[in-house]
Amino acid sequence: MESLIALIQQIRNANGQPSMQSISPNMRWREDLGFDSFALAELAVYTERDFGVDAFQQGVPATVGELAERLDRPAVR
Repeated sequence: MESLIALIQQIRNANGQPSMQSISPNMRWREDLGFDSFALAELAVYTERDFGVDAFQQGVPATVGELAERLDRPAVR
């Protein structure tokens, strides 16, 4: 989860948003983290690059925790 949190912070910073004090599994992308469509697209690309998993294949995960679960247990292709 630490690698995922670092990636989230990296995307926020690249998009002009400040780092967050903490990121919890129940945080939602738009409402809690301020991600727009572009930031979500970046997240999809970077998670596949960094984790080797297309975690967005079944749609956008609702929360950070849901994405972490998908990265831990990739879908059967």
